Order: sequence, then C-alpha cells, then structure tokens
Amino acid sequence: MANYRRLQSSFWQDNFVLGLNTEEKLFYMYLLTNSRTNQCGIYSFSSLVASIELDLTQGKVMELLHKFIYRGKILYDKTTEEIMILNWYKYNINSKKNIRAINYELKEVKNYNFIAKLYELCNTKEIDIYNMFKDIIMVENKEKNELEVSSQEIKHTINEMKNGNNEEVYFKSSVHNIDKKIEAYKNKPNNNTMNLEA
Repeated sequence: MANYRRLQSSFWQDNFVLGLNTEEKLFYMYLLTNSRTNQCGIYSFSSLVASIELDLTQGKVMELLHKFIYRGKILYDKTTEEIMILNWYKYNINSKKNIRAINYELKEVKNYNFIAKLYELCNTKEIDIYNMFKDIIMVENKEKNELEVSSQEIKHTINEMKNGNNEEVYFKSSVHNIDKKIEAYKNKPNNNTMNLEA
C-alpha cells in the first residue's frame, strides 16, 4: 500500500481513456490510485468500499468492474476479492526496490492464477523475474493440476531464456485457463460475476 500514486499526464490522451465516459474515467482512475493499490498491481478489492469512496451504488461498481474485465484491463476473483491490473507492470516495475516490494507482496496474493499471469507478462520484458518471484511457492488444489513454482524453477526458466528458448515453461496451463475464462465471459456479457478460482 502506498501513500500516493502518480498518474502520468499522458493518461488523458490514451486512446482507451478518450473512449470512456466520465463515470468510467473516474472508476479507472480509482482502480489505479485507490488506497489498496500496491507495487505488484494485484490487491484486495471491496465493492462496498469502492461504492462508498466513489459515491456509487455497489451494483454500479460491479457493472463498471465487469466493463473493465470485458475490455481486457483487469481480472477479478470474486472468491478471494482480488483484482489484477493487467498493464500495471509496464509502468510500476522500474527499480530493484520495486522488485523487492513486489516479491514481498506476491507472498500475500491468494489467487495463484494472478501470480501466473504476472509471471507470463513479466517474462516477455527485460525484468528481473528471478528476484521478483524468488521463494514464491504455489500449490494448487490436488484435484486440479498441481502447480508448484520455486526460485529454482524460475532460475531454470531464466537460463532457458538465455539459451534462446523463450517458451513459457511454467504456468502455461494456469494462464491458458485465465484466457479461456476471459473469452467465456466475453461471450456471455449478461453474466453477473466472473470468478477466476485458483
């Protein structure tokens, strides 16, 4: 949690933002700057708190939330009440200090799929993923495909990348499941919830 968040002045000229109405712009700014935001871009989200802080009904908050899910800007897990800002990493992972903070925060994230998605996104950039995901261990429900990620596995992935093998070695099935759920949600816009369970 930070005391303040910077919003780039170019935010207002962004093509996506230009296409939003006033209420949607307010909500998007809220998602990027509210008091629960953190360095990793995955944080707990309460529709009740958002409705009070934005002076909107909870129904309106959920409606706006689903619009941003549909537009590919966020992911939301109703079960863990966590939100993930999908492009957060592009603007907020810029120093060793940030990476240490992210590593600490990831240990508190409940939705393993969100961690997997962040790994996938950061794996395509020149980001110190070894230290970012150091000692992050995740195990899914035994009834599902077991997923365990450790610093050794991340180190192996980095070595594979250095050797020219840029395949996504880890999290592939988990990330694929997120993408499938997003597509299913887009095909059924009348759904009231989008639940991304680990």
